[in-house]
Amino acid sequence: MPNNIKSERVRLGITQEALARRIGVAECTIRGWEQGVRSIPSKAAVEMSDLFGCSVDYLFALTEERTKTLR
Repeated sequence: MPNNIKSERVRLGITQEALARRIGVAECTIRGWEQGVRSIPSKAAVEMSDLFGCSVDYLFALTEERTKTLR
C-alpha cells in the first residue's frame, strides 16, 4: 500500500535509523512500512503524524492535503 512516510522523512532530513529510534522500532520495520510490505500500527502512525506535522490520512496517501484538519 502506498504511503508518504519516506517523502516526509526525507523532507525533514531524518534517516530510517533515526526515525526508528525516535518511535521505538527497528530500522527494518521503517523500511517495510515505506515499501508498503508491513502494516503500520495506529500508535506509530499517530507518532509519525505528529512528528511530520501532517494528517494520518496524508501519511497513508488517502489524501493529497498534508495538513491536519479539525473534525
